[in-house]
Amino acid sequence: MKRTDIAPQLQALNKHVDFATLLHSLGSMKNNVRMTHVETLERKTGVDGKQIREFFTKLEGLKCGTLKLGRHGSRTRFVWDVPLTEVAAFALNAASKKGKPFDPEQTAGWVPDIEEEPEPEPESPWQEFLIPLAGDRVATLKAPKDLSRLDFELIEGYFALLKKRLG
Repeated sequence: MKRTDIAPQLQALNKHVDFATLLHSLGSMKNNVRMTHVETLERKTGVDGKQIREFFTKLEGLKCGTLKLGRHGSRTRFVWDVPLTEVAAFALNAASKKGKPFDPEQTAGWVPDIEEEPEPEPESPWQEFLIPLAGDRVATLKAPKDLSRLDFELIEGYFALLKKRLG
C-alpha cells in the first residue's frame, strides 16, 4: 500500500466512537508533537487505554508512526512519523474538503513534545551512603535499597576483616 493511499483508511477510523473521540482530541492540538503518551490521552479523553493502544496499532499499520510499549519505567507512547494534525484532519475529512492532498512525507512544523510531561527517570534500586573519612575525605557505599539487617552484618564483617588486614 502506498502511503498516499491511506486517507480512506484514516477516514474509516472516524466511524468507531472511541477512535473518533481520539481523532477529535488529536485534531484539536495546535502543534505537531513527536510523541503522544497513552495515559495522557486516556486522561484527556476518558477513552480506555486498551482502546487507545488499539487505535495506535491501527495507525502504526498505516505507517503513521510506531507504538512503543512501556518497559522498565517508561510509559506506553506513540511516536509519530507524520504530523499528527494532518492525520487527524484527514481522518475527520477536514483537509480533503479544502482539496489539499494528504502528504505523509511532510515533516516541517514539528515542535517539541510540549503537550506531554517529561518521561520520569526509572527509580534506581540502589542507595548511596556517604562515609566521612580522615582528612575531609568521603567514601561512598552503594547498596541495594532493600538492604536487610543480615546484609548490614555481612558488610560490617567484611570491613572488620579488611581492618585486620590493613593492621
